[in-house]
Amino acid sequence: MTNIFYLGIIYLVFSFFLFLYGIKSYNNSLKSYLYSIALNVFPLILSGYLGESKTRFFRIPIAYFPIIAGIMSSIVLSKFRLLKRYKNLYVLYMILISYLFLQSFVFVGVKHLDSFLEYYLMWVVNIYAMFVVSYVVVKIPYEILLSILKNLVLLIVICAFVGIFKYIIGIQYDANFMPMMNRNGTVFLVVLTIPILLLIRDLGLIKPSSFLVCLLIYILNILFIKSRMGILGFIFSYLIYYLFKYKFKLHILIPSVIIFMGLILAFLYSPIGNYLLYKLEMTVASIRMIVTSGEISPGMSDYRRFQLLVGAVEIIKSNLLFGTGVGLGNYLEKLNVNVIPAKAHNFYLSYLAEFGIIGFSILIIFLIVLWSFFRKIPDKNFYITFQTIFLSVIFMFTMNEYITFPLLWVIWGIGLGLSGKNRYSGESNYAL
Repeated sequence: MTNIFYLGIIYLVFSFFLFLYGIKSYNNSLKSYLYSIALNVFPLILSGYLGESKTRFFRIPIAYFPIIAGIMSSIVLSKFRLLKRYKNLYVLYMILISYLFLQSFVFVGVKHLDSFLEYYLMWVVNIYAMFVVSYVVVKIPYEILLSILKNLVLLIVICAFVGIFKYIIGIQYDANFMPMMNRNGTVFLVVLTIPILLLIRDLGLIKPSSFLVCLLIYILNILFIKSRMGILGFIFSYLIYYLFKYKFKLHILIPSVIIFMGLILAFLYSPIGNYLLYKLEMTVASIRMIVTSGEISPGMSDYRRFQLLVGAVEIIKSNLLFGTGVGLGNYLEKLNVNVIPAKAHNFYLSYLAEFGIIGFSILIIFLIVLWSFFRKIPDKNFYITFQTIFLSVIFMFTMNEYITFPLLWVIWGIGLGLSGKNRYSGESNYAL
């Protein structure tokens, strides 16, 4: 506990200086998010996995401190002003957070106030962070924005290599390069940046040989993290990007897909990917058993996950209208399973259970409207990139609940800003 306390103090100091760096300019503010990732990797390069739940300072994950510093710098630079063109999203945002407050205290009456505050504030801050990042993005020239995105990819490649190195020499049992982050959270970030890697390749910002090296490191990192969500998200993201870019050029699309899938299969059937292939095969076996008998035997590896899914469905049935109220503690209060309790590892079931059909419907409408802005990005290359990122997230939500991951909203904020960014000038009108 003492070590975690000192770790929290150290990261507060790091974050304070990162905040001072971020408020110097719009460019610095956006770069600060890259440094927030680096601060979660390199100071702990000799450390094994510490865990997200154990590395908290006043209930806040220490890993989030540098990211929060970046968000605060964006808020300061925006002076609380928001772009007028996103007013529909602001209205939905206010409706959502107002509903969640009333849901928890009026309609449900939550028992775990601390859990409510922790998760409610995450919703308030994360979505607002997306808005202020979008404000910052319209102030940055395309050339600098591309440079920052390129550096983001190169940073993730270096971090992924660090994860591989730590796994090979035995510091960790997998290639998770952020010791204070759950491995699925880490691989979620890796998959989010795959379309950006493809973007900078298509724009000629890296050489073909460098692209292949980056791609190889991405694949190895995901295989060594041993995440089914990671490999499936990677395949989905890569294929969707190609489908958007070459949908009418089958002579390019089909050979590219065949080569890519051949490469993935070669890795999976090699000794490197053997364990992950086994997990995927067990997943298929579990699905077959569910289809044929409606349940999974306790001895199977996916038994706990299946029980959590069943538990979420039961919560939905008995709390359909208003849900359990905001917060993990309030969700678990209504969960009745004979396994270690947790959420269902499925965004759609978990948040339908937590928010109820009313709140979940508001959230889904919010996401649809957000997607509609991504579809208005004027630059074709950015359009393809952020369409792919959004759809990849929606796909991976079937395997996780990482909608409260701050870096997701930062990346969505970049896409949102691009949708309101004239090709040669910024937006000058504000909503507030």
